Amino acid sequence: MSEEGNIVYSCPEHGLEVYRKLKNNPSVPKDYVYSYFPPVALEDGRQMIEKMWIKITKGNRMGGEGILDNEPQHNPNFKLHDVVRFKTDENDITRAFQKITNQKVTMTWKCTECEHEYSACLGDDEVPSICECGGKINHQELES
Repeated sequence: MSEEGNIVYSCPEHGLEVYRKLKNNPSVPKDYVYSYFPPVALEDGRQMIEKMWIKITKGNRMGGEGILDNEPQHNPNFKLHDVVRFKTDENDITRAFQKITNQKVTMTWKCTECEHEYSACLGDDEVPSICECGGKINHQELES
């Protein structure tokens, strides 16, 4: 879900409508959930609420844990690949409510050419984007 340039801004009047349209898009993989994150105060006093994709690792779309699969643009309390807890309420609104700081998640990446595998803990910047063979490394595969 971490595609380049996939940021959507919406006004407060249409925010929920845009959120539901993105969250309930039938092409979204079942192991992803679109979630509200806690608001942050901007310098001008307004509140910014970011909504970002979570790759579910425990539970389901109704609640559990997962890996933040977006780079936050306005929320300094979260970063790409943070492990978070989330819950979906009776109005079908999912909210991330806790960052899990002491948990390590291991990921496996594969080269698209030679299928060589690389493994590392999330947050480690040890996995290259290009394999020794020159092929691109797919950074989307989670190890179970």
